[in-house]
Amino acid sequence: MILGVSELLRLVREKKLVENLADRELTNPEGADFDLRIGALYRVKGKGVLGVDERETPTMEEIASYSSEENRSVTLEPNVYYVMKTIERVNTPKDIAILFRPRSTLYRSGIALFTGNVSPGYVGELNFGIINLRDEPFTLEMVLARPLLIVANGKEVEQPPMAKKNKSSSLSK
Repeated sequence: MILGVSELLRLVREKKLVENLADRELTNPEGADFDLRIGALYRVKGKGVLGVDERETPTMEEIASYSSEENRSVTLEPNVYYVMKTIERVNTPKDIAILFRPRSTLYRSGIALFTGNVSPGYVGELNFGIINLRDEPFTLEMVLARPLLIVANGKEVEQPPMAKKNKSSSLSK
């Protein structure tokens, strides 16, 4: 089941579920999730290999980092892949998984955010991929690239009533 905002805030206070949340998220979060912020942005360079016997991760060149002293913006160049690290860290209990979804403003702007899930028991930083799929630059404030944090406990998540009634997508009609 998806946890509500009061339960999420309780877990933040009592279990440090998410560390370094913005004040707004602690006092007035939207819905049943938290917005996360960019702590550092890296341009991915060089080749990569993921094989059975060989692994090589491309190098990361830091191009911007968050500063509480100034409001920084960064420009995502067209068709360039970046990795972003969040300011926030998580301390995930063993009965909770964390799922991420991008803000709709990002995908409406042609920006794709690559996220994963956080497994129960994971403790640490969060990294996401981000790419500008448009042919024009896109400017982003360091504090505004927000993957939404959605938390579910170990129970099966029920489908919303509309998904149960209408299995076909309106986009396929």
